[in-house]
Amino acid sequence: MCFLSLLHKTKPNSDCIAVLDQITVQTFTGTVQFRYGTMQEIKWKYGIQEVSLFLTTVTNFYKAVNKTEAIRRKNMKEGDFVLIEYVGRVAGTGEIFDLTDAETAKREGVFNSNQKYEPVLVIIGAKMVIPGIEKQLEEMKPGDEREFSVKPQDAFGSRNPRLIKIISRANFLRQRINPVPGIFVTIDGRQAKIRSVSGGRVRVDFNHPLAGKELRYELKIIKHITKTKEKADELLKHYRLKTETILKGNTLIIKTTKPLDNIVRQLIEKPIKKWIKEIKRIKFEPDAGSEGSEKSEETTKKNKTPVMTEKN
Repeated sequence: MCFLSLLHKTKPNSDCIAVLDQITVQTFTGTVQFRYGTMQEIKWKYGIQEVSLFLTTVTNFYKAVNKTEAIRRKNMKEGDFVLIEYVGRVAGTGEIFDLTDAETAKREGVFNSNQKYEPVLVIIGAKMVIPGIEKQLEEMKPGDEREFSVKPQDAFGSRNPRLIKIISRANFLRQRINPVPGIFVTIDGRQAKIRSVSGGRVRVDFNHPLAGKELRYELKIIKHITKTKEKADELLKHYRLKTETILKGNTLIIKTTKPLDNIVRQLIEKPIKKWIKEIKRIKFEPDAGSEGSEKSEETTKKNKTPVMTEKN
């Protein structure tokens, strides 16, 4: 039954069908175009009021359809907490640079016993992942899997020649660092890769290792987290903190393995209050245990890169 029939609560007739045949509805703009003749000619043939009502009804209907479709396409919204699994590869070579599943790592021959393999927390809108991944997550729902490519501008950016520096080899040696091509060092708080060593000069690259490269991802949403306490627990886990939490009303009590200084507390409080609106107050209570802090320090030592300053 067409819109004209619905308006007048009658069965479709030849005039109604003829009007339908005269128009084309543009789905994504909500506008109406005419296949044959002009709007004035059609109004004259079928009656000004009836055609106007018909066009208004069609337009409003498709605007509603478009709004619903836009919501459907954007399943995740800003502030949503999701756990994801992924495999990240360099598009040109297929080389894996990051992944979250231990079995996949073993199968691909890139397993690292010092790395922890588990789903990763992402808060939509918090810039916890590259833009190319976040755009895909917005269109997905729990259980969805996707494979897609990400251009450098939506990944780690283009390579910047100005971020390649020459530093004296003596500067490294004074700080007891042996500069070897291929190793990573931290200089003035920034990570860099040593590209070459020639005589007394060390060529250091401050670009991200994946800058300028197109990437390929296999991505899956494991879970959409909606419970307040679970959100807080996952966020604290993301920051590698061994804690116990208790939620009392809108107050979150965080028990830590050792007392935290004020700067660390502020770093914890800020994202929790920003992204978990239900939590209005946070209390810290030190716990007697120390196992978590020891493991954390041990892991830090294992993964630590040489630290130095550019000028000494």
